[in-house]
Amino acid sequence: VNSGLIFCPHVGWKFGVKNIHSEVVSQFENLENSTGMYAGSLGDDDSIDLEEVQNQFKRNDLNLLVATKAFGMGIDKPNIRFTVHFNMPQSIESFYQEAGRAGRDKENAFCSILYSPTTIDEQIKGENVPVSVDKSLMLSFYYNSFRGIEKEKRIMWELLNEISFPYSRTLDAFDEYLFDLNIEVKCNVWQMNHHNRLYVNGEQFPESYGYIDLNNENVYPENRDDRIILSYLESQDLLRKIKNRLLENCPENKSLLEWITHQENIEPKPGFEKILSNMNVSDHPKKVVVGFTNDRTRIITDYLAQFDNSWEESMILEANNYCFTSSDFIKNLGTEYWKKTKGNFDFNKSQRERISSLFFQIRDQSDTFKAIYRLSVIGIVDDYEVDYRTKTITATISKKNDEDHINFLKKYVGRYVSTEEKNKVPDQIDEFRGDTAIQKCCGFLTDFVYSEIAVKRFNAITSMETAIERGVEKAEDFATEINMYFDSKYYRSLSEVFRSNDIEYVWSFMNETKGKKDSLQHLNGACTRLLDDSPNSSVLLLLRSFARFLIENYNKSDATEDFRKGWKIFIDLKNWERIEYLEYFSKYYDIAKKYDSMSAKYLDNEIVKDHLIWVKDFNNNFLEGIPNA
Repeated sequence: VNSGLIFCPHVGWKFGVKNIHSEVVSQFENLENSTGMYAGSLGDDDSIDLEEVQNQFKRNDLNLLVATKAFGMGIDKPNIRFTVHFNMPQSIESFYQEAGRAGRDKENAFCSILYSPTTIDEQIKGENVPVSVDKSLMLSFYYNSFRGIEKEKRIMWELLNEISFPYSRTLDAFDEYLFDLNIEVKCNVWQMNHHNRLYVNGEQFPESYGYIDLNNENVYPENRDDRIILSYLESQDLLRKIKNRLLENCPENKSLLEWITHQENIEPKPGFEKILSNMNVSDHPKKVVVGFTNDRTRIITDYLAQFDNSWEESMILEANNYCFTSSDFIKNLGTEYWKKTKGNFDFNKSQRERISSLFFQIRDQSDTFKAIYRLSVIGIVDDYEVDYRTKTITATISKKNDEDHINFLKKYVGRYVSTEEKNKVPDQIDEFRGDTAIQKCCGFLTDFVYSEIAVKRFNAITSMETAIERGVEKAEDFATEINMYFDSKYYRSLSEVFRSNDIEYVWSFMNETKGKKDSLQHLNGACTRLLDDSPNSSVLLLLRSFARFLIENYNKSDATEDFRKGWKIFIDLKNWERIEYLEYFSKYYDIAKKYDSMSAKYLDNEIVKDHLIWVKDFNNNFLEGIPNA
């Protein structure tokens, strides 16, 4: 008995686990009883036992599994004969790990990637750039993790200054009041033109039992054919039971309307820096509670519910994913509304303006987790505990000297850059905005994350696609790209020296290849793997550009991009004068030309480009000093 895995990029929508599973079993009826689904979020579905699915696959009760990358870590199942990636993986390492789950019995196994070269326009660094639909999907995950420098700084400033919480509503506790009625309902308050209603809906839209009029406390069972769940009398009986239960819990000094529509605002608490400013270094640590979110998604939910009681906070939270502008957010809100109601919600001008102003103030769960981690990196947060029941994080903080925060930051930065660059951190921190060392450290850290870690993730996606594109042209080139990424003969020696940013290592490795194709492939593989972790290494960028200029069928625009970036980093880091840079440039040119005269034509273009830029700058500077020029 053999088995296989189909990897999907996510759970829902067109390329998701659910949709692909449905397509497979509908196209191949013989697989219906032997095909399963696995994804972390499916654990919330009471009809799916993920542990049992995993065990069924191990026992060969299921032969095919449609899954996200969440499946298979630590699983050693010998008879997996194939893997299929329904979209390119996010990195070569991910592909290697996931594809490596096949063929563990040392027999032949087949690993495929479904890839579409069709391009769409994507906003990258403020410009419209054509990218493949596969890469675009991976970039959506990337951008959801890196939502923008300004947004992340704003959230950190918020937690440093003032911690806000969602306001509480009577509606939030309805499950507790109704738990023994043994029925799942969703209750929404609708208020418009003096109407005040509590709608009691089923689990699936548009199912409804009707509503309770909060003005006169009468019940009105659902009578629309497309929404009825129970008969009129049964719905009436249920609504009365719910009303009576609520009246039992309603405080004596309030009407049902006042109680159910009551909102209790939770006063904002002082932020981390505010608390630390009143502490001494010798004081005991303090605990600070932070909610998973602030109140902005709840405000948006209540605002939209005035116009349509279909809106729920979960829809607002979902719409906030994968968007970076208010227009994207409003578009996503429309999508979430359509997914629930199969109808359109036409936002008018005033609604758009109100939602847009609130969008930039949203702090959701992922934003909060990320900010707390960033604050722990620089020593503001010593430790933290997460309580998913109360949806809060309890952070432990203690007073430290400014120098301590800077040293924490240096230690973190040192994981990614050379000692030379790490030692520049204190001076660079001073250049950042902020009234205190803590604020300056937060600004520096956010910028660093985007220049190093975000670039690393982006490069990993690009490296994966480059390998696939080479494989489309020539199948064995894909295998070479993957193998050299992990098994390059230069990896160990390069990994020991590249952080030094010493130009001599560039000449050393260039000459060591002797321009031989196999050695160039090894050099390219080692540089790509190391650059995925250290994307701003000048040594690695220049060596990879050398390898790609000389490998016959490599995309020369990739080589040119590495070349320009590598020299710029060297010049900025070493403060080279132009004459010194040109001396090194010439040496690079001579070595490349020695091993492959054809590479000279690409480097000649770079020489011309460099001189044109220099002449233009010289003329501009010269003319500035001439009156009326």
